[in-house]
This record gives sequence, structure tokens and C-alpha cells, in this order.
Amino acid sequence: MTTQVVTSFSAAGWTQYGRRFVETFCRYWPREVALHAYSEDLNHRHLGDMLGRDLDRVCVCHDLRAPFFERHAGNARAQGRERRPGQLWPQKAVNEGQNWRYDAFRFAHKVFAILAAARDQSAGRLFWVDADTVTFAPVPIDLLDRVLPKDVAICCFDRGTYPSECGFVGYNLDHPEARRFIEDFADLYASDDVFDLPEWHDSYVFDWLRRRDEIPAHAIPYAPGQRRHPFVNSELGRYMDHLKGPRKAMGKTPVSDLATHRDVPYWNA
Repeated sequence: MTTQVVTSFSAAGWTQYGRRFVETFCRYWPREVALHAYSEDLNHRHLGDMLGRDLDRVCVCHDLRAPFFERHAGNARAQGRERRPGQLWPQKAVNEGQNWRYDAFRFAHKVFAILAAARDQSAGRLFWVDADTVTFAPVPIDLLDRVLPKDVAICCFDRGTYPSECGFVGYNLDHPEARRFIEDFADLYASDDVFDLPEWHDSYVFDWLRRRDEIPAHAIPYAPGQRRHPFVNSELGRYMDHLKGPRKAMGKTPVSDLATHRDVPYWNA
């Protein structure tokens, strides 16, 4: 089965975390898995050129463009910097003048990258992995079989009443519902209909759409009570670390975030 990984980062993101993502991906993911990165401000080229060495797999950086970005480049409302009536603005967002829940502009990069990658892939499975992820151990190909069973369209970290953790999402492109979901997901942003929803970040929109359309999905298991950071508390945490939020500056997820995997050398180092 064809398996590809898609991610996205800016030029600044490449320096901060993207390079490490690509380097550790090439070191530990199976050679038959291709990597496709999308960026709005990096040249379209092979990622090996950016690393300064030859790679033993397909790793390409694609140009990411969409009318949505041109339309909302200077739109404070679409970037979560303008408070609107009825929106949820915690004190932290008020203090910082920016609310990630309504930063459609930022999260649309992920949505349009997934759309472009899916349109270029005729069959098989496509995994979105956030570029602030570090792979620290060889990823077995059968892990991908377990997290994305053949009878479902998508897999994700379902957190119940809280938005799904979408740092890792799988799409079974051989399932008829998967492509339709991806197209509809992107169209919510392309049409600006996303602004009619209660929140505009990708996790909220992802959950709203999959539940509305009853998309067959597999909830990736993780340690009970660990919805704050399910990625590292799932089986993926034996091979990868997702440095979401302030963890990027720390360089590693604190062990205090873990409820499992204490036998894995990476977490004990």
C-alpha cells in the first residue's frame, strides 16, 4: 500500500523545528514512506537540498498557494486578532491580543496542504504529521496499519467534548468517504464558510465536519485521562514526540506529561 506523510512549515518554522522533523523522519521512518512538505515562503525543491545531502527516499517541498491566503493576508479577524461578539476569549488571549481558536489563516495552511497532497496521491494512505514532531526510534510499518484500519476513512485522537488532537491524522484514500471529507474540509475555508462556525481552527472544524457527515473514523487509543497530550500517551509515543505549544522551545515533551512509555530510553534520557 502506498503510504505518504504530509506536513507544512514556513521558512521560520524550518529553522525552528522543521529541519529536525525532516532529519529524524529520514532517520527513522520506513524508506518506502514518502514525505511531502508544503510552504508558502520556501522554494519548491527536494528537501535533501535543504539538508545539504542526498536522501534515500522521496522528500519534496512544495509551494503552497491558495486564494484564501491572499484574501485574508491582512485580515485581523481571520487571524484571531480581532475580538467578535459571542467568541470565547480567555484572559490569556485578551492579554496577548491573539486567540488561536479563531486563527483560521494559520490553520488553513494544514488544511490546504492535505488537500494538495491527497489530489496528488491516487490511492493508499496519507498521514498528516505536525512539523514540530521529532521521531526518535524506528517506526514499524505495521504501526500505521493499526492506527488506520482498512475499514475506516480517517483516524485521529478523539478527545470527546474537547477538540481532537490533530497533530497526527490518517486518511485512507481507498475509502470513498476520505476524499470527500478532505475536499469538504478545504472547501469550508476556500468558501469562507468556516467563519460561520463557532470556532475556526482546524481541530474544531475537523470534528464538526466528521460528526456532521458521520465519517467512519478510528479513535487512536491513548492512556486514560491523558487528553491534554494524547499523542505521546498513545503507541506513537514509543517512536515520536510532538513538541506542541511551548514544548518547541523546551526541545522535548516533559516526562510529567507522560502516563506511560517509561521503559522507552528517549523518555528516560
